[in-house]
Parts: sequence; structure tokens; C-alpha cells
Amino acid sequence: MAANTPDGPGPNYDVETVRSEQDAAQRLAGEIDRVIVKGGLSADRVTILPPRPWRQSTAAGLPENVIRSIAILDAYAVRQFPPARLSFGEIAAFKGMENEAIIVIDLPEPRPGATDHVLHYVGMSRARAILSVIYCDF
Repeated sequence: MAANTPDGPGPNYDVETVRSEQDAAQRLAGEIDRVIVKGGLSADRVTILPPRPWRQSTAAGLPENVIRSIAILDAYAVRQFPPARLSFGEIAAFKGMENEAIIVIDLPEPRPGATDHVLHYVGMSRARAILSVIYCDF
């Protein structure tokens, strides 16, 4: 991933584009490892944000040991946010919330005339310190 440092206030960020669901799941697993295992951030301070539900997201393709460590957020779970582990929530349901590290997945790269700019903004503006974006081009 391309590591970047913001010019002004804002989180450090990484952006990568993948070309297949398998690559997306592998990249997501690598990013979770980079932020939590290598980066030392506790899992409860990391949230994965896609625009669609769990079963339709590339996160569902993660290795089983990683999947077991993820709390899938729903209307009840967000009342006691953050959970004691890595969290997963749809971008639209995460408005008004934030976490130290956000990993945005399953969005295409922004393009002129596209209608998903709101999802890009909401997903990317939830990070306090670390933002990783894994664009999908498939």
C-alpha cells in the first residue's frame, strides 16, 4: 500500500486498488495484520467499513481465524461501541461514529459523475489516526 502523511490535520492513510475478490480479502488480512499485530493497535480500535453487508463483502472471504475475531455491528451492538474486538459495520450505519483506525473496503475508486461520493466521504472521515482504503476494481 502507498503510505501517505496528510499535509494538515487528519489521519495517516494508505490506498490500494485490487483487481479481484481474492486479492481484496488477502489485502484486507494484510492490513489487519499491519495495523493490529505489527502496529500494536488494540483490535477494538479498528473498524472495517464496506458499503454492503457482511455476506456480500470481501471481509467474508477472510481466513476463518480472522473472521472469528470480528464483531459484526448491528443496531444493538453500536450502542456499546467499540466492542472488545475488531469491528465490522456498513458505512451508512457508521455515520456519526469513529474509531482510531478505519479500513474502508469494497468501494470503487472515485470517478467523476459517480453516485457513491457520499459513501467515500462518510467511510473515510471516520478515522481518527489511521485510514486504509482498499479500492475494488472488479
